[in-house]
Amino acid sequence: MALRLVNTFEGDTAGAVLPSAGQSNGSGQRSGNALDRISGGAGVIADGTTFLHGSRSAKLNLGVVSNTGGVGWMQQSIVTAPTTAYLRIYFRIESLPGSNARWIVFGDNAGTNILGAVILRTDGKFDLVDTALTTQATSTTTLTTGQWYRIEINLVSHATTGSMDARLFIGANVEGGTPDETVSFANQNTNGNGIQWLNIGS
Repeated sequence: MALRLVNTFEGDTAGAVLPSAGQSNGSGQRSGNALDRISGGAGVIADGTTFLHGSRSAKLNLGVVSNTGGVGWMQQSIVTAPTTAYLRIYFRIESLPGSNARWIVFGDNAGTNILGAVILRTDGKFDLVDTALTTQATSTTTLTTGQWYRIEINLVSHATTGSMDARLFIGANVEGGTPDETVSFANQNTNGNGIQWLNIGS
């Protein structure tokens, strides 16, 4: 059975640092499925000034290594290592990172191994990488600051036939049905242990 997780951040106080994971939505923190992981201290803020839908968004600081600022789910107790995952997020970049930064990361059930990830580059393009963090595909689109985007990711976990697709929707087409660009790779190592956690931010 498929598991669908959603979070809108509408329940958060504008300008507040998001608290540690595990608080229930009933406490006023987050809206939708409670996040299992919030890391980075002051690196994760509920933003009430920049949003595409509703009145809130999450503002993240990306970094080269983990724990700079990110949110996500670890669902070992709910679903056992599915081999396929889908993700949709709306985003806007305030400034590009000073070093290539982990942006979207899928991991295995041990919580330690990366299956595949999206890397935001200093030049505004993004890379899709495999479990060894080897770049397998790069966007032709250069992401610019102050522009709204939607990205949809499909990751298939497999040691030899793993794949990742990223569909990018830009500006006036942010709610469109046909992507402005599709970036993908196939038949690579995305780890055969299955998908057990997702992190947005580093």
